[in-house]
Amino acid sequence: MALLVIFGAGAARATTIDGDQLDIFLSDTGNVQVQPLNQNSYTFYYPGDEAGDAGFFIGVPATGETFGPGLTAGSTPYVYQAGTSGPVTGLGTAASPLRQITTYNAVEGSTVAEVTQTTTYVNGENSFKQRFEVKNVSGSSLAYRALAAADLYLEGSDDGTGFFTPGPPRMVGGLSEATGRAGGLREVPTSPWSAFQELPYENIWEDTVFAPGGPGFNNSIDSRLLDNAIGVQWDDHYSSGLGNGATASYEIEWQFGLAGLTAAPASALLGTGSFHQVTVTATDANGDLINGGTIR
Repeated sequence: MALLVIFGAGAARATTIDGDQLDIFLSDTGNVQVQPLNQNSYTFYYPGDEAGDAGFFIGVPATGETFGPGLTAGSTPYVYQAGTSGPVTGLGTAASPLRQITTYNAVEGSTVAEVTQTTTYVNGENSFKQRFEVKNVSGSSLAYRALAAADLYLEGSDDGTGFFTPGPPRMVGGLSEATGRAGGLREVPTSPWSAFQELPYENIWEDTVFAPGGPGFNNSIDSRLLDNAIGVQWDDHYSSGLGNGATASYEIEWQFGLAGLTAAPASALLGTGSFHQVTVTATDANGDLINGGTIR
């Protein structure tokens, strides 16, 4: 993991959603961190810091600027300016989920955009949703790329292999080296991604999130064991900008504790010197069949 700290922990924790399966920590500048039940470490880097290296970003190709939460292992050019951080409301049921709203601002001289972040969690689930409403207050049309990204630290492991489910809904994430279990970002059908990718953490940040004029994510995962990170992007206002005063919204679902890959039969005992044909059926974390993939 990177040792060069450019922005420290980025932001002080503002609010905690105390769920029965997940504790969700939300800073007032957009950092998100998660601690699953019965786990000592958090799911994003830094595993002992409640301001995780995960969140929502706005990249402006015309200026090359990226706005986002402050990171411990990256160089966010412009850390969001804190706005307001509301209390946790709701009962934790499907009809009344636990809910918290934070606002923060993309500021470079003057305010470029205002972001309203709504986080919801239903008790008993190993997933939660976030909705981001981006309001253009720059005074003119704003062309930008919206992204969500995270440096993974799943189930006590900083290393893992890439993981992708074609869906629908699609999911991109990682498999923990320690447990083989999966976690990451699942697509919300009403907010489809333009692209996704899983890469070493430094490439996610430096090559894509902080390079908004570049090609962005390329719909791939890296099958090697590495210090991995994930990202998704929306390019709906990348070419045709968002009008001044207009609002665009994006939604994601963070999911954890998935079983990862399973195989049937779980084992095959072969006699020495004999020849057998064994058929292995592999499924991904959502139970969908994997055809033609490499199983280690």
